[in-house]
Amino acid sequence: LERYDLSHLAQEPVQKLSGGQKQRLAIARTIALNPKITCLDEPTSALDPRLTGEVASCVNGLSKDRRIVLLATHDMSFVEQLNGKIFFMQKGTIVETCLTTSFKTESSHYPLLQRFLCRSRF
Repeated sequence: LERYDLSHLAQEPVQKLSGGQKQRLAIARTIALNPKITCLDEPTSALDPRLTGEVASCVNGLSKDRRIVLLATHDMSFVEQLNGKIFFMQKGTIVETCLTTSFKTESSHYPLLQRFLCRSRF
């Protein structure tokens, strides 16, 4: 709870937590089990940009701890805040892979991913 800035809410009912606090709590609960891989499915759905940033910070922290985090998301503003690898899948097959930092600076090298992202922003 301390790591995710939730210790002051330890006695609060979950129903009173914000969406971002609930997501951080879910991550904290998962990490407490020390899994080999942490899977997150749409971890920022229904969160505002500030709360999305909080969740991105949590995920980046896991990555710094050299933990494997596998996540599925359609929230590209969330992806832009992450430090890691992007695996772009179509029909269950990985068709492109890149580092998030590479995509930010050299998106033209990843035409499938770029085309998908440009379409999803409209």
